[in-house]
Amino acid sequence: MDWHNFGSVCEGSSEGQTCRIMKKREKEAKPLEIYIYIDPVHPESWTLDGIVKKLVIEYGNYFTLRYVICITQYTMELAQGKKTANQKSSKVSALAVIEDQRFLTDESRSPYRAALAIKTAELQGKSAGKRFLRHFHERLHLEPEHILTNRVLLDCASLAKLDLDEFKKDFYSKSPITALYCDQKLSAEMDVQECPTLVLFNIRDDQEGLKISGHYPYPVYVQLLTEALGQQPTADAPPELIEYMRRYQFADTEEIALIYDMNAQETLREMKKLKLKQQVEPVTTKDGLFWRYTGG
Repeated sequence: MDWHNFGSVCEGSSEGQTCRIMKKREKEAKPLEIYIYIDPVHPESWTLDGIVKKLVIEYGNYFTLRYVICITQYTMELAQGKKTANQKSSKVSALAVIEDQRFLTDESRSPYRAALAIKTAELQGKSAGKRFLRHFHERLHLEPEHILTNRVLLDCASLAKLDLDEFKKDFYSKSPITALYCDQKLSAEMDVQECPTLVLFNIRDDQEGLKISGHYPYPVYVQLLTEALGQQPTADAPPELIEYMRRYQFADTEEIALIYDMNAQETLREMKKLKLKQQVEPVTTKDGLFWRYTGG
């Protein structure tokens, strides 16, 4: 399939939003567009987080990045209370289930609440949505058992500096459901069968998009980026380590090692230096050792 000319747009007021699939895109400043498909409550969906950050740091001048929410079989079976699930293709039919207002209640703890909260945040702008997603990911490590509660979702919205009144109103409207439908339709158009999946395409030519599912070493993604561009891109150097922590606030040791091309021992040594300066603090979770920026 030629994905070059596809894209979804949700437009209209908060209560009157409609979804359309675009066939042509206006010319943008950056030549590439990268879509990353994630299921926010599926642990495997976040395995590309460090790789995406490294791509943004080194090659962000060449592409725009958009997150697309998948509803995988994992989430659907989790919503039904099953303990095991096989990750399969996203299904638009799941939206019919989400439209049931019972899934919006705090008591339901439905995994659909995560997807709807992310789409609700995006109603306040792409940057707002990405900030919310970053804080949601952090809390997913820190409070996995409470991640679907109103308290945590509102905390994420507050930390993302969203308008909380608008967030609460929009969450219970049809707008995030419509936006999520757009994401599911886009998944179907691009034949996304699993999450995480990256789709890259050059908006300045008619070449077919490049799609890669799962997790691979970082050089594979650089190779795909180069192929999509049709030329070798120039990598920017990463910021100082403290600047990286100031920007992202929360990162695990493995991610930092990837960004700065260090081994685990070197990474721990550098993070301990920042700890001595009281600029970061270690946070141990079930998923490993993380570091939180504390200032300075």
